[in-house]
Amino acid sequence: MSAECGWLPGGGGRGLASRLALVALVVAAAGCGKDQHALLLTVTATRLVERFDMQVRDLVSGTVLLDRRDEPVTTPARPNRDISDAAQALRLAIEFPARGRYLLRIVGRTAANAEQNQVAVREFVIRGVQRVAVKLIANDHDADRDGFPDCAAYPDCAGLGESLSCDFLDCDDQEQAINRFGLEVCGNQLDDDCSAGCGADPSAGDEPCKDADGDGVPGSQDCNDADPCRAPTIKEDANVCAAGDEAAQALRYALPQACRDKLAAAGATMSPPYCGDGIDQDCNGRDVACVVDGDCDGYPPPIDCDDTRADVNPGAVETCDDNKLDNNCNQVVDEGCLPCDVDGDGRAALGVPRGPSCDLPNDDCDDFDAGVSPGTAESGAGGAEGGTVLGALRRRCAAANEKDGKAARDVDHDCDGKLAADDGCPLAVCDKDGDGFAGAAGGCNPPAARLDCDDNDPETFPGAPDRCGDGKAQDCISDRPARGTAMRTGTWRRPTASTTPRSRAPRRSIPGRSRSAMGATTIAMAWSMRATPTARGG
Repeated sequence: MSAECGWLPGGGGRGLASRLALVALVVAAAGCGKDQHALLLTVTATRLVERFDMQVRDLVSGTVLLDRRDEPVTTPARPNRDISDAAQALRLAIEFPARGRYLLRIVGRTAANAEQNQVAVREFVIRGVQRVAVKLIANDHDADRDGFPDCAAYPDCAGLGESLSCDFLDCDDQEQAINRFGLEVCGNQLDDDCSAGCGADPSAGDEPCKDADGDGVPGSQDCNDADPCRAPTIKEDANVCAAGDEAAQALRYALPQACRDKLAAAGATMSPPYCGDGIDQDCNGRDVACVVDGDCDGYPPPIDCDDTRADVNPGAVETCDDNKLDNNCNQVVDEGCLPCDVDGDGRAALGVPRGPSCDLPNDDCDDFDAGVSPGTAESGAGGAEGGTVLGALRRRCAAANEKDGKAARDVDHDCDGKLAADDGCPLAVCDKDGDGFAGAAGGCNPPAARLDCDDNDPETFPGAPDRCGDGKAQDCISDRPARGTAMRTGTWRRPTASTTPRSRAPRRSIPGRSRSAMGATTIAMAWSMRATPTARGG
C-alpha cells in the first residue's frame, strides 16, 4: 500500500524510529521516508464515546509498545465530538519502529457508564504506511471488564465481523489481569497473556522463569533484567491524584519485592508516580514527564480552567444549573441553555431542576406556549377545559387548528393528561361554534344551565360577558341596558387598530394567555357614540 504522508508528523524524515508515537491531531507533511511504517486510523463507534484506551503489542517479541489510557476524543476545537457520527471520526496516526506483526486494542467508554465499553481488537501486518478504518462495537461478552471479549462467546469465530480478531480474544473472562495484553508472570501455572489461545490448559501458556533480577517478569519481557526497579509491572504516571484513595494508590504504585529489597539495602527510596526522573521504570521506552493535574481529570493547567473540579475541563459537557460554571472552559457560561421559563407563563418545564435561579413550579408540559400550563383551566369548574366561561373565552373546544396542525379541542392546555375534547368539551356535532357549550339541535340534550342559546356564535353562551344595550343576550339571560342616557344611539362594534385607541373603551384581558400559537385571546369591547358622550358599556 502506498504511503499516506498527509497524516504523519514530520513525514519528511524517518520520525520516531526507536519507539512508538501516537498523534491525535496530525499535520500535513512534505514527504514520507522510505523506511516509515505506520497505521493511519479512522476510528468510529456504534454509540457515544467520551474517552478511550489504546494499546499496541508486538506479536513477535511480546513487548507492549504503546499503552495510552483515558484519552479524550474531544479537542478544544471540537468539544462535543461524537464519533458514532462518521463525519466526526477520530483520526490517529501510529508510527512503528519496524515492519512486523502487531496487535491493536482500542476501548471506548463514557464517564456515565464506564463499565459498558466498546472495543476493537485487530491484528495488523505492518509494511509501510497503511490507512485503516476501525469501528468500536459493543463489548457485551466481557465478564471481567478488561476490554477483551470472551472467546467462549464466539465459538468457531462466528459473528465477529471486522472489529475483532478471532485469535486474540480473552482466554479467561473471570480474571481481569489475564488477556492478550496481560503480562506473563513466570512459574504461576497461568497463561497471563493468553499465548496458548482459547480453550488451552492455562499451564501450557505459562512461561518458565528466567528472571535474573527477581522482579517476577521473565527476562524476555523485561527491559532490564538486571534491575528489579525497572519492569513492565511498575506503573509510571505523570501525576498522582491528591484526592485519590490511598489504598488504591498503594496498590497501583506497588514495587516488586526485589526492588524494595534493593532500595532498602541502598538506603534509597522511590516516590510515585515515578515521573520526570529520567528513568524508564515501566519499560515503555520513555520516562513520562510530570504534570500538575490537581483534579485528575486528564487536563492540566492552563488547559484546565479550574484544576480543582474534575467536572470542569475542555472535554466536559456544559451543564445548565445554578453553579454558573464554564464547564467546558470555552469562556462562555451555560451556552445553549434555555431560560427557566421559556414562554413566560410563570411555570418552568417538566423536570427543570429547581434552585435559586429557577424557583417556579416545574410542571409546564409545553414551555414554548404560554397558553399551555397547569392552572389555565377554571378551578371553580373542577379544572375542566370545556363548559366553562374561561374555556369558552379561550376557545378551548374549537375545531379550528390551534397549534402543530391540531384543533384546539385536541390539545391538552392545562397539562392534566387529558385533551380538551375529553375534558369538558361537548361532542363537536353538538357544539358548532366551539365555545364548549352544546346547543339543542341534532338531538343534543345538554343540561339547562349549560345550554347554548346560540350555537352559531362563539361569543354567546351561558355566563358570557354581555355587550350592554346591543339587543342580544350574550350570556343567554338578557341584554343589560347601557348606563347613562340615549342608549339607542350607542353602537357596539369590534375594535380595530384605528378605533380602539380613541374609544377609551374598557378592555378585558384573559389572564395566563398571551402570544400562544392560537393567537391573541384578549377580549376587547369598543363603543362609537353618535350622540350622548356619557353613555358607556355595561
